[in-house]
Amino acid sequence: MSHPDGRVTVWVAGLDVGAARLTALRGLLDHAERERERRLRHPLLRARFAAAHGLRREILAAVTGVAAAELRFTHEDKPALAGGHPQFSASRSTGLAVLAVADGAVGVDVERVRPGFGYDEIVQAFFRREDREPLERLPVHERPHAFFSTWTRYEASAKLRGVGLAAHLEAPEPPTWMRSVSVAPGFVATLAGGGSERAVTVARWNEVVA
Repeated sequence: MSHPDGRVTVWVAGLDVGAARLTALRGLLDHAERERERRLRHPLLRARFAAAHGLRREILAAVTGVAAAELRFTHEDKPALAGGHPQFSASRSTGLAVLAVADGAVGVDVERVRPGFGYDEIVQAFFRREDREPLERLPVHERPHAFFSTWTRYEASAKLRGVGLAAHLEAPEPPTWMRSVSVAPGFVATLAGGGSERAVTVARWNEVVA
């Protein structure tokens, strides 16, 4: 499976997998990934971490032709394949993971919309006025979706640049293009890119390996 030039593929995968599948995904991780998993205290968090990183390896192996366990990553500004191609960006929220793969710089973020989430202080502390004021004018029941949509735009833009969210908000550099991506009911996701805007395909990895 090669990656088509000029296109971004957003792979979507569920993280709450069965025991046998989780064991297989965990077996793909390198020493550093296993150490990061080990430091997580809650079993569910450990399982989702292992699944997310194993799935990332499976997908990138299918794209590159390199065995999943043999893939090597660098972490200078943001995670990247050793060799630099293709480029990718990963995100996960609760039991869902997304991985954007492209032949150029890309950033992606996904969030589950949580109606009871206490976002008021975050909005006041981090949102730009041009984003905060329209949010505050919305009916209360529409605000959670708008909040998380805006948050994914911020996160995707920061990931595109390879900087932390705080650094991006302090000195923002808008991406060349950005779009919302439909990944699953109850979730919002944003994809950001540099250069000319690319066609986007959303694919479900669970269906490929089923």
